[in-house]
Amino acid sequence: STLNIGNISSWCIIRFDNMPSELTNSVRSAITAFVANKTSDGEHLPADILRIVRDEASNLLERQLICDTLDADPYKLCEDDKDIRRQMQRFQQILNVVSCSRTKTLEGHVNFHCVVELSRDAKMNKNIRDCIRLEFTYDRSPVSYSDHGSGSSQGCLLDDDDDDGNVSMATGTSTSGVKANKGTRVMYSIDFSRDYGQRQRLTTIEVMASGEGPSAEQAIPMEDDDDDNGKGDRSEEEDVWEDYDEDGEPEEESAEKMDAENEKGAAETYKSKSENVSKKPAHEEDRDDANSSKYAANGMTAFVADGKDRYAAYVDPESLYEFLSCTGLAFDEATAIYFLMTFPFFEHEWDLLGFLLDAVFGDGGDDSDEEEAGDDEG
Repeated sequence: STLNIGNISSWCIIRFDNMPSELTNSVRSAITAFVANKTSDGEHLPADILRIVRDEASNLLERQLICDTLDADPYKLCEDDKDIRRQMQRFQQILNVVSCSRTKTLEGHVNFHCVVELSRDAKMNKNIRDCIRLEFTYDRSPVSYSDHGSGSSQGCLLDDDDDDGNVSMATGTSTSGVKANKGTRVMYSIDFSRDYGQRQRLTTIEVMASGEGPSAEQAIPMEDDDDDNGKGDRSEEEDVWEDYDEDGEPEEESAEKMDAENEKGAAETYKSKSENVSKKPAHEEDRDDANSSKYAANGMTAFVADGKDRYAAYVDPESLYEFLSCTGLAFDEATAIYFLMTFPFFEHEWDLLGFLLDAVFGDGGDDSDEEEAGDDEG
């Protein structure tokens, strides 16, 4: 008898826990009433209305997540700067999420894609007629690659369905008997556009991880693998910043040039940018494709079975300045990068922000090494 009472009590508790909350019932009632009202004239189908409610609710949730993240200020941008906080508040007021999808599979594939729209207000550039859009694309994919031994600097990609490594996906050559290693490829990009026009790439981050997760070893810039001396050639990438001062603002001559471009309107500016795309650093020539890789395009891969991850990152200074100019955000270079990386549309397993900061600003390692060498000689 006692056992039966216990079973009944347990059953009652379970039923109570599974009961919808008062808030759930309120939302359900509101949606039901809304659908009934909109279908009363026969012009709309209930399924179509519910589909719109679902999509808009999802977009509103993503917008709220963005606002919550900006309010949390994870990089302390607003901690001692009231002006930046005011700009963040203004940004939230004109913010809207157009679309957002987050996909994860059991095989380890992850894809985030979000389009954020900023409605025109009085502080935007006068050439903006309607809105500015930001597009975030994150992709994480597991890969298999061969290890040709310590004498080879790089391996080759293998077919996903052949862990034994019979054919190289990159070169088509036979790799029978070669040990297959599990790696991960991560890509993250941010683009912006004006008035539904052509997209311009703000930043790209690419990671070639030697394993299925971040390595305990220090990550290596991909350019270091391309240079025989192990230092990499960053001269071309650094040269694109030569027209900007230490605060990320363009020098006087460069600023006048960019302002003149803005006066011509969006169409001519986009045309100018497309004509000059070949002047970008070599590894950024194909960066219009968020999932493109200079290594994959050349039939090779930066995956190396040495336990170290490789990365490449880039910020387009002209596009970044143009974005700030169009939106009316008075951020310096560093604040703008931190701001863009605040949006919650990438995984934090890898230090993508750290890779980007190192690629743009460097870590000063060469100078410290030279000083230490000088001390030893002394």
